[in-house]
Amino acid sequence: MENKSLNEKESLELITRMIQNSKKNLELGSGNIFLLWGYLSLVTAVVVLLLVWQTGDMRWNWVWFAIPALGYPMQVYLVKKEKKLVRTYTDKVIKAVWEIVSMAMAVAAIAFCLDVATVKFILPLMVAFAGIGVAITGEVINERWIRNVGSMSFIIAVFSITNAFSIGQWYYHTVIFIVCIVLMFIIPGHRLNREACRVRKEAA
Repeated sequence: MENKSLNEKESLELITRMIQNSKKNLELGSGNIFLLWGYLSLVTAVVVLLLVWQTGDMRWNWVWFAIPALGYPMQVYLVKKEKKLVRTYTDKVIKAVWEIVSMAMAVAAIAFCLDVATVKFILPLMVAFAGIGVAITGEVINERWIRNVGSMSFIIAVFSITNAFSIGQWYYHTVIFIVCIVLMFIIPGHRLNREACRVRKEAA
């Protein structure tokens, strides 16, 4: 069988089709994933914030590790539950991006929590890494609003890193974390699910 070369128009159509398929996959499968990590992070942040505020004991920050401890098993369950779709190259790119971002977040969290001088950077770094992941996801699937909320959160995180550490600044960083989680995960998650409902209705 001879290999058929694609002309410029056919190549553009193929790329466009891949992006559209990735958008559909993201809409049908990732809304709940966004909401899982968004609400889990939000609830954990509020719990830690209240515990530290009530007790003044910063050791309650160890509760943050409940996010990956609960989140990854729940994500595995959701992924298995979702309808399996045809995966495109862009889907693989998005998956690879989040694997790298997750690894960077895990390494930074473990390394920085071991030194009282660097623990102040953990929350801003988590927001910065997540912002990069969300922004790249939006860019890959050509969704400007996803790219913008990721970029905005990244910028907010960079500015918050410059603040000196104190008990007051810890509260500030936690509030910033909560705001960015809502921007990056909860709002996009609900929007993706709403779009998925629209796609299902049109396909019915």
